[in-house]
Amino acid sequence: MVKYINRIVGKDAIRLNKMMTSFIEHESIVTTRKHAKRVVERFDQIVNTAKRQGASPDAYRVYQKTLNDLPNSVKKITETLVPRYQARNGGYARMMRLEPRLGDNAPQAVVEMVDGNKEYKFWMAARVVARLRQQGLPVDSKTKAQVQQVTQGSPERADKFEEAVQEMTARFYPVAEAIQGAGPLPKKAGSGGKGYKHCPPAKML
Repeated sequence: MVKYINRIVGKDAIRLNKMMTSFIEHESIVTTRKHAKRVVERFDQIVNTAKRQGASPDAYRVYQKTLNDLPNSVKKITETLVPRYQARNGGYARMMRLEPRLGDNAPQAVVEMVDGNKEYKFWMAARVVARLRQQGLPVDSKTKAQVQQVTQGSPERADKFEEAVQEMTARFYPVAEAIQGAGPLPKKAGSGGKGYKHCPPAKML
């Protein structure tokens, strides 16, 4: 698996490095399933390297090939992520499927860190708000409660949520016609009618 990852070169390598840097910072990303699988694999490699070698010169060479913002990324890896995953031997991130992106129909996925900030709820709340706005509908009380839950803690969290809403709009609901043709999104599987009524169920891989 590591050999396959290390063969990623050129524009794909640059794109992956940007995604990994963002993933380390925010602990979740939305991307295509192809790139999501690479992020999950590479994250396992990074954490295992950090657990064995910390910030040693050999480990730093691995980080240089993978990350852009080295000082902040390495600090978080060694001081936050290594202690978090000390009892784990792998499987530090999970990938959950989303419906295909409108336009090119590319399969999408959310990648989030295990035992992290549970960002899936954050992204799904952002997606619900994005769709309601594009439909010209008010945000219902349940969605407002979910938004309050995922944004509590700091003003920066609210700013990040608004950015996530814009990203979800661009990815899934860029034009009103796309929403009209998409039909209603199903309720979350196993929710018993509760939870995110406007977003599709995630599928664990």
